[in-house]
Amino acid sequence: MTDRLDLDPALRAQLRARHVAFVRERLRGDRGKAALQKNLEAGFRAVLARPVASLVSVDAIDRLVDHLTSEAVVARTARPIVRTGLLLEMARLREEPAPLGTYVSTEARAHVNTLLERPRLVPEKLVRELVTHRAFEGVMRDVLDGALREFGAKMNPFTAEWGLPSLSKKGGAFGLGLGAFVKSFESVQGEFERRLEPERKRFLAAVARTALGTVA
Repeated sequence: MTDRLDLDPALRAQLRARHVAFVRERLRGDRGKAALQKNLEAGFRAVLARPVASLVSVDAIDRLVDHLTSEAVVARTARPIVRTGLLLEMARLREEPAPLGTYVSTEARAHVNTLLERPRLVPEKLVRELVTHRAFEGVMRDVLDGALREFGAKMNPFTAEWGLPSLSKKGGAFGLGLGAFVKSFESVQGEFERRLEPERKRFLAAVARTALGTVA
């Protein structure tokens, strides 16, 4: 017998098309439908009569669970579904005019108050571990860095409107030759900012940890 893998692709496609056409034509008649029903029923009875141990492979199920819970499968299937659901729900909630308290009954509020009044409701160690996590530390550094940059833009004599820029404008208005003076100041500014950047990063790292510890 000729191995199907050795068949010419065109011949293989032709044989497949003929086989599909034959099956479709047979299933159009009552005889074909009856034969199909008889075969399915016989197969179903045969499966039900077999021991469970012969039908279930623990190793295969274990591999299937590992596959279904793998990061690649979750990223392709579950994550898009969950993301779409959340986006739709958030869009609906943004259009909800009622305040949140509308959905919280008096009884539920009493239960929540009773729960929150319990001492040491959340372990201190858990709060500290969560709040001081490196992810929150990165957020805190970004917030503090933005605040420092905003403060520096207003108070830095090299860039603030009241500093060198203002002096340059006034000098130009009075016809003063401040070109060399301004150029010298720009050189000092560049060196100042170059040295300031690593110091600011070290300062932010320490202050972010301290601030998160205080919050915890």
